[in-house]
Amino acid sequence: DRAGLRGQASTGVVTDSVTKEIEHLISQQAQMDLCDPRMVLWRASFVSILKTMCQNFWMRRKSEAQKPQQGPSEKVSGPASTDCVTTDFGYEFCFEAPNGSVKWYKVQGHLIQECALGSQFEVTGSMQEVTSMLIDKVMGDRWQKWWSRMCHMVFDATLLVDTQEYRVLNAWGEEKVFGCK
Repeated sequence: DRAGLRGQASTGVVTDSVTKEIEHLISQQAQMDLCDPRMVLWRASFVSILKTMCQNFWMRRKSEAQKPQQGPSEKVSGPASTDCVTTDFGYEFCFEAPNGSVKWYKVQGHLIQECALGSQFEVTGSMQEVTSMLIDKVMGDRWQKWWSRMCHMVFDATLLVDTQEYRVLNAWGEEKVFGCK
């Protein structure tokens, strides 16, 4: 489930990638040989996506680091301010096995080492199957829509209330009942 990338810090170009564990995991779960043409195409696109993401991540990180530091009077406070430089990236993809089964995976990368002297960087990453989480989310969204539609059919107004904090979190159709929003 692990991958590693090394590259040039000045350009973000990946010079070495280690993705064998992930390739074998996908191959096993899809019940496909690593030499199968679909697997070869997937592996080529997977490595290409990782390299592109790593390069974009590095260029974004480099531009964030080069932004001029704000003085005390110019500093933005609150959630909009960003004092740290990004060290993570990720994406999700699906893979269809020859039998038609589809599984979703999430790939995450994290900068673990940056050597200014040799202008090198190293990124490690992992992959996790997220099919069941994705299905659960879709089912939860469907149930939420169903209950919402049922409430709108039966009631003139619907309130989502936090019973522990005693506050209304959301309201639907409240204008009809209460006269104002």
